[in-house]
Amino acid sequence: MQSISNQQIEEYFFEKFRLCFALPDGKVTYSDKPDVVISGSRTVGIEIANLYLVDGNNDASEQRQRSRREAVVKEAQRIHEHSGGRKIELCVNFDPMFPISNIKIVVN
Repeated sequence: MQSISNQQIEEYFFEKFRLCFALPDGKVTYSDKPDVVISGSRTVGIEIANLYLVDGNNDASEQRQRSRREAVVKEAQRIHEHSGGRKIELCVNFDPMFPISNIKIVVN
């Protein structure tokens, strides 16, 4: 399964952004720092960032949940392979209405 690169994600969100907001005319170039450069009568650099609306100390915050979701998937995969499970591909989603508080319970 091919994973999506950070740059592809940034390009996707910039393209959605530019549909909604007027930007200066110019040539759009994707790079790393800044993520997007618009070269025209003046040069504009744009950095794409994740913004979180929930306090990072909150157990249900994206900052806390992201690492827990990754840990759940990694451990579940390890257990599956260790028990002789065949190689498979899955798409996994977690419902934000049910934040992970105990990784072991979710893995099982």
